[in-house]
Amino acid sequence: MSEAEKVNQRQVCWALLVDDMPFNLIVATHILQKRGLTKTGLNGKEAIQAVEEHYRQGKEFKIILMDIKMPVIDGFEATKILSEKMNKKHLPKIPIFAFSANNSQQEIDLANKSGMTGFLFKPFEEEEQFVKLMATKKIVF
Repeated sequence: MSEAEKVNQRQVCWALLVDDMPFNLIVATHILQKRGLTKTGLNGKEAIQAVEEHYRQGKEFKIILMDIKMPVIDGFEATKILSEKMNKKHLPKIPIFAFSANNSQQEIDLANKSGMTGFLFKPFEEEEQFVKLMATKKIVF
């Protein structure tokens, strides 16, 4: 079986949401479940493990929403690790969006440098804001 055929057979899952604050996971999950949110994690290490495990099981995420300040491995470092694996074609390309309440220019610049695709701001209350952002990045639900 060719690599293209393997990719076409993979089950594409909707999203991985990573945040160390359970309340943030609850709020964002409530909004995202309407679109089939599939997995959550509490830190960058869990994010890396979830992406790798999904891929081994023949599944892929369409998007990762990654908090930037977390214990164990922060969002910047997790993104760098995942991006490196994606660039080496060990994992498929998946857009990774920073998901943070800190919207300083410094944080946005660090997110860009780490390989993040974009930035979503907390509180995550407006589904329209999320949908517009996804549309600008051409991510299909």
